[in-house]
Amino acid sequence: HYKFCSKSFSDFIKWFGIKRGAKNKTIPEKVFSLPKKYQSAFISGYFDGDGGSDKRGRVTCVSSSEKLIKELQTCHFFVHPSYIDNSPNSVCEAMLLGMPVLSSSVGGVKTLIKNDYSGFLFNPYDKYDLAGLLVHLINNYEIAKQSGIRARQIALERHSPDTILNDLLKAYNHIMQNELK
Repeated sequence: HYKFCSKSFSDFIKWFGIKRGAKNKTIPEKVFSLPKKYQSAFISGYFDGDGGSDKRGRVTCVSSSEKLIKELQTCHFFVHPSYIDNSPNSVCEAMLLGMPVLSSSVGGVKTLIKNDYSGFLFNPYDKYDLAGLLVHLINNYEIAKQSGIRARQIALERHSPDTILNDLLKAYNHIMQNELK
């Protein structure tokens, strides 16, 4: 966690419309007047801020701000543009919400999303790839909605406590059997 104290920053946060406390989290109207890349970054940061993992290692998509979850669910897509990433919680959380996910095809993201099935991958180094994908999915939104439905089912299974426990036990058993040989 980072902490810094600044009266000016505190005043800016209040002016911008960001309220204290998780229950009061919303997306301030001013965000939608920003350029699209800043809107995306703001929403992604809010998404990351309300997700995470619990003490058992389960990924959670829980928020004490029902309004925030409802606002995120009104989005047509969750776009995760990144040049480097391992296993972004925001992508997992969007999948759990059943949102169509568009993500750059980097690192561990490719293990979370099966392209054109549970989400859509694009080349982060090709500025036309994401644009073309968005145009295609806007014109064929049913394809995007179906991927969101499949992504949710996959995410519910992947992040269920039983699945995580069984996979962990299998790994430990495999290690122990190899050690005994």
